[in-house]
Amino acid sequence: MSLTVEKLHKKYKENQVIQNFDFQISPGEIVILLGSSGTGKTTFMRLINNLERADRGTIQIDGHYLCKDNGKKAVYENRHQQRIYQNSLGMVFQDYQLFPNFTVLENLLEASLAQKLDSKENLTERAMTLLSEMEIKEKATVYPSTLSGGQKQRVAIARALMLEPSVLCFDEPTSALDVDSANRVGSLIRQLSEDGKAILIVTHDRSFGQEYGTRIISSESFINQA
Repeated sequence: MSLTVEKLHKKYKENQVIQNFDFQISPGEIVILLGSSGTGKTTFMRLINNLERADRGTIQIDGHYLCKDNGKKAVYENRHQQRIYQNSLGMVFQDYQLFPNFTVLENLLEASLAQKLDSKENLTERAMTLLSEMEIKEKATVYPSTLSGGQKQRVAIARALMLEPSVLCFDEPTSALDVDSANRVGSLIRQLSEDGKAILIVTHDRSFGQEYGTRIISSESFINQA
């Protein structure tokens, strides 16, 4: 099992967004979190990516914990353990969040160089291999502003893969893409799952979810009646 979430709770003032929610995803799965805006999909994605704090619950990937529930609240691990967890999870944001003043290659190298995961030579070789797999190797030296939406999406995917995560998350991956680009991204996501990645996709695009998902979860299930 890759990502496991148990008894997750998140509340904003009087608005209970997530309550007693359990979730698991395994290697090779493409799980679609489907629902309209404001139903907790992005909140869930932010919680598992440590961009927001859970009120209650346990979140872990393959035994590496982000937080553990102690019966009253979610207790977060120290920074070192959080980093181990986060390196197991890659995130591709809806707006890509590429650094505009960095070239494509520099965008891929930034996090792994900062963490000193390998030599710059080896990391550059890995980055170029990923760009080649994404069919944008020729864009390595250009800046994000010169790329199409589909190309930016593939750069963002390649950047997320630099840390070799076991789980890869996508927030509305097709929202800014035309049909052909969306299908191309869908095929790429399917290939990543066949290579053993666990893929989690937040979307309101039902047709995309039905075409590429192996399992669909409605955001209505974030509020558990048990």
